[in-house]
Amino acid sequence: MKGLLRVFAVLLWLVAALGCAPDQDPSAGADGAMTEVGSIPEGPLPGDVTPTSVHLELEIIPDLPRFTGRVQISLRVDETLDKFWMHGDGLEIHSAALVLSDGERVPATCEQVHPDGIVQVTLSREVEPGDGVLEIEYGGEYSDSSIGLFRVEQGGDVYVFSDFEPIAARRAFPGFDEPRFKIPYQIEITTRSDYTALSNGAIVGEDGLGEGLKRVRFSVTRPLPSYLIAFAVGPLDVVEGPPVPPNDWRQDPLPLRGVAARGQGAGLGFALANTGVMVETLEAYFGLAYPYEKLDLVAVPGYSGAMENAGLLFYSEDLLLLDDHASYRQIEALGATNAHELAHQWLGNLVTMAWWDDLWLAEASADWMAVKIMTAWRPDLHYDRAQQASVYRTMDEDSLASSRSIREPVTDATGMYAAFDNLTYTKGAAILGMLESYLGEEAFRDVWRLHMERFGDRTATVFDFIESLDQVAGEDKPAGEIFRSFLFQPGVPNVTVSVRCTPEAAVVSLGQKRYLPLGEGTEVTGRWSIPVCMRWDSGSTEDRAGSCVVMSEASQEMSLGVDCPGWIMPNRAAAGYYRWIVEPGEYMPVGSASRMLDDREGMSLADSLAASLNAGETGAGGYLASVPDLAAALERSVSMAPVPELRRMFDYLLGPDDEEMARAYLGAIYQRRLEFLDRPGGAEAGSERARFRSELIAFLADVVRDETLREQLAAQAADYTGFEGDGRIHQEALPSDLVRTALVVGVQDLGEEYFDHLLFLLERETSLSVRKDLLSAIGSPRQPLLLARSRNLLLDELVRENEVPVLFWSLTRPPRTGGSWDWFQGNHAALVDRFPEWYRWGIPSYFAALCEQDQVPELRRIFDRYEQSIPGTATALRQAGDQVIMCDAYRSRHTEAARGFFRSLAGPGGPPDNAGFAVGDGGG
Repeated sequence: MKGLLRVFAVLLWLVAALGCAPDQDPSAGADGAMTEVGSIPEGPLPGDVTPTSVHLELEIIPDLPRFTGRVQISLRVDETLDKFWMHGDGLEIHSAALVLSDGERVPATCEQVHPDGIVQVTLSREVEPGDGVLEIEYGGEYSDSSIGLFRVEQGGDVYVFSDFEPIAARRAFPGFDEPRFKIPYQIEITTRSDYTALSNGAIVGEDGLGEGLKRVRFSVTRPLPSYLIAFAVGPLDVVEGPPVPPNDWRQDPLPLRGVAARGQGAGLGFALANTGVMVETLEAYFGLAYPYEKLDLVAVPGYSGAMENAGLLFYSEDLLLLDDHASYRQIEALGATNAHELAHQWLGNLVTMAWWDDLWLAEASADWMAVKIMTAWRPDLHYDRAQQASVYRTMDEDSLASSRSIREPVTDATGMYAAFDNLTYTKGAAILGMLESYLGEEAFRDVWRLHMERFGDRTATVFDFIESLDQVAGEDKPAGEIFRSFLFQPGVPNVTVSVRCTPEAAVVSLGQKRYLPLGEGTEVTGRWSIPVCMRWDSGSTEDRAGSCVVMSEASQEMSLGVDCPGWIMPNRAAAGYYRWIVEPGEYMPVGSASRMLDDREGMSLADSLAASLNAGETGAGGYLASVPDLAAALERSVSMAPVPELRRMFDYLLGPDDEEMARAYLGAIYQRRLEFLDRPGGAEAGSERARFRSELIAFLADVVRDETLREQLAAQAADYTGFEGDGRIHQEALPSDLVRTALVVGVQDLGEEYFDHLLFLLERETSLSVRKDLLSAIGSPRQPLLLARSRNLLLDELVRENEVPVLFWSLTRPPRTGGSWDWFQGNHAALVDRFPEWYRWGIPSYFAALCEQDQVPELRRIFDRYEQSIPGTATALRQAGDQVIMCDAYRSRHTEAARGFFRSLAGPGGPPDNAGFAVGDGGG
């Protein structure tokens, strides 16, 4: 597809459709933006027509190529008009009329005038303000991608599902496809008599129509935006789960069901058994019953991710269908995803954003709430640490000069798609967590309860939420000020800390500036109102003082009391969204002092050390010298925190002559850590030991390349896949959390025959989770010939559309990035067509690992052509270019120091056996 040709085609289409210059009378859109009457409203529709309810009849027969429908939209005409705007994308309109309150039918024509599905409705005469019903009969084609109303074939059966967020409901029915139009829907689906049809409401009746067809009628929904409407039709397994029992907020049991493709229902048991406690946790937190009359969890074939449709939640099969061999990774993914989508039933569904510039509040609050649910459900998974680690990865993205604010104006589809990123989800959730820590759990819960009370079944903006926040916080706590300072500007604060001790008092001096990594320049600034909470040693290990201050100026001081601290932690419980650095001296809590930190504080310490390295404030040698102390931590999340930075050093800083000593040094640290894992004090809890072991083995096998471990893993990979045996998967041959690691080692060490064997398995495998493991390995060989074959598989039907990103991700990791970039330049058009439509905008991010500034112009040249045809591409391209430049600066700054550090270890005896620490007593 040629982006330039697409632009010219759109311009010619618009000229033909409009035929004359637009009128200039302005009217306000949903968020106050001005939309000119007569111009095409790519953002909010004008306010001249308002829908009040929808009656939708669909004929969905999955084995036929088209669907048909009839929609009756009750609406209010607010001004005299003969034209108005609505939405419909790629639909064939058979008839349309506006039926006025006196029964008169005013014929209408509907013309799509923009590729984003914007439709101009022209009435046969002018009508006065009043009520009416817009009746439209239409038809359409199913999507071949998992967006809109789409078909999926599996096991010889054909199914139809939907995915409408953000603007794909218009592909299934004409309507007002904006979140502010939150109205009741009455839905009827005609399908084959032996098929199951599901939607948001409960089934209230089925009518036989003859000729093997039936009509399924659903209850009228509570007010919903169009993007939350959902359908599932086909020969589905429907499994009754244990109803969620009545409680203080709900008088009746809540029906719970699992839904999957034919023959897959047995895999729903784990999800159904573990959903009730999550619902109850949410009801207790909000003091409100689950908002909808039923709860169906649907495993959708060929789908990626999940969607919070009211009462009919969709998940990819590998998330929802678990067997007895499920790994901790899979269990955590199911739990976290389910918690997020369930939280949405209140946060986003019951209270909905008025426009897409506040998408972040729905997604961020669901991510934030998921941590609470996961902690209540499975505290042994320590999901709060996983979320904290994702915050630090997001801080890296937020540090780019091209980073955006959490809340930014959204004026068209490009802005809508660009909003679905880590800043929306993870940074937003971190800011909510920081506010909760500042206000206290009970007060923050009261904020949400008040907000639900004010806006239940309605829409709200962030300013409405700030009103709720300030109302609860009161005048003595500037919660709204804090919130705004992080919401409306990009970047991560970097807090500097220095301590001055006198006989009278110990005083800490704080400073703030925007954190900037190497390569991002110095012109970007920022100022935040930061709730800085600290802990310090005030004389004994039992007496750990703490205090908070809201830092709104560039610098500020606070007293720590009389005693001079032995150490200071500038981010108590790691609750603040900021990085920090303690001025050189005795107050940095590394070494023995780090044992005083809790798990999240240890992660904050590790992040701030890495951030200092990436900003050029710390040298590579100093960072590497801190690794033994971090690695010695009992907590897996702290011990393994340096691993991403160590991988990066191998990828970009070390030459072949340095890698051997680097592997010896890091092997001495982490092999010893593995040896001590089963000893008393080797891990914080037994439930963590297996996950800790799998992460240690993965690092030692992949980065350190421990030969003994690799031989063991290759043998296990052969047994797992039935290589030179029966050619079948044997799940008992490998711990589930080591499958992907072992398969990668197998592809790299067992050669072409094993690679071919994995392709043989891929042709026959139906489990999406197993297929993802196979594809991750197939994309990771070291041999050039096998890599070339792997890249060509991206265009092969053997790899399903929703699996293309999995294989592409493996192929674009260092050291395979450069070769895949060369291949992509010759095949980008074909690959873009194969990529799932929803994920195409993010393709530039796969090449952020190029690390050569000279490649940025070529990166831009390739992707500039997609800016118009794939909304969101421009944002991903800017960020990828910034990351490449940053990586190049990182390499220039640290290469010699990193190599010098490892060469210095090449003296007599090499690195010490224990690399400077002893596991079990915390190191030091």
